[in-house]
Amino acid sequence: MSRYVLYFEQQNIADIDIDYVQDQRWGWIPNGWRVTEMLANGSRRLVAVAKVTSYSINTPVTDEP
Repeated sequence: MSRYVLYFEQQNIADIDIDYVQDQRWGWIPNGWRVTEMLANGSRRLVAVAKVTSYSINTPVTDEP
């Protein structure tokens, strides 16, 4: 797991915790993340949870809809 910490005016305002899974071909890829925000009283509140359900790497990209 990795954590990305967001600061504003030298105060922690949010954390993003990222979970990874190892893909045999591509190595470690993000599997999901949780976003928490710091409240004024110093506690944390869960804002969002995301889970990767599928992914593709190095596939052709088209500009067609």
